[in-house]
Amino acid sequence: MKLSHAIELLKTAGVKAQPVPGTSKYNITLPDGEMRMINEKQLVALVNKAEKSPTNLLKVIETAV
Repeated sequence: MKLSHAIELLKTAGVKAQPVPGTSKYNITLPDGEMRMINEKQLVALVNKAEKSPTNLLKVIETAV
C-alpha cells in the first residue's frame, strides 16, 4: 500500500496525519483530539493491518501508538 492511500484511509476514519518536516514521521490526530507521533513505515503497516475498515483502523492505531 502506498502512503498516500494510507493517509486517505485515515481521513475516512477521522484521523488527521501531517508529516513532520525533516523526518520520516507523522503527527496523527485522533478523532478525540489526542495527538501522537508515528513512523511512516509503522503508519502504513497499521493501516494494512486494519483491513481497510475505519472502525478497525481506529482500534489498531489507538492500541499500537
